[in-house]
Amino acid sequence: MTRYKEDRAFTDYVHKNLAVPIIYSKMNWKPVVCSTTYTDQRDKKDGIDYQAIDSSGLKVTIQERFRDVYAKNYNDFTIRYTRKFSLRPEEQKSEWYKIDATYLIYGITNGKKFADARNTLTNFIKYIVVDLNQVKNLFRKGVIKIPNNFANSSLITVEEGRHVLYTAKKENLDYSSEFIAIDPNKLIEVIGSSINDVVLCQKGFY
Repeated sequence: MTRYKEDRAFTDYVHKNLAVPIIYSKMNWKPVVCSTTYTDQRDKKDGIDYQAIDSSGLKVTIQERFRDVYAKNYNDFTIRYTRKFSLRPEEQKSEWYKIDATYLIYGITNGKKFADARNTLTNFIKYIVVDLNQVKNLFRKGVIKIPNNFANSSLITVEEGRHVLYTAKKENLDYSSEFIAIDPNKLIEVIGSSINDVVLCQKGFY
């Protein structure tokens, strides 16, 4: 099984068994079932994993990223940034550049991701639902920036008299991609109560 298919199988399992009953029900979202082929195409092209109908009857699109218990001590949500070693030029700019989803659900589970240990996945240690349009607006305004070099954690600086949050920027252990990571607590330090426009709901992050 390819790395993509392994990750997809883990995400689909957590989506069905944890995200829908725990998070979707809290958000009053009703999942929309799509074919596997269509779902894979939207994921690769637009960074969209799933769709749902919200409480107003409107369709929302969702990217979901889940981690197993190994990541329990991390307190940021991540988005893939680049795949600089990809042989396909169109894949070298990753999810950050193509993402068209309305929301990001990021969750850290209490079990292991391996296929023979999925029964250990029974709950979320942490989860957060983020409005991606609000996040993009903060980048457009220069409130959040991505550093040029790798950084292990988010950093707050003062530029031209205002606070700016620089994301963490890291590389996967297998060097397959780079990703950015945003610490919600540090984002609160920068934007204050406006965090409520960015984060729809959360558990365990703050």
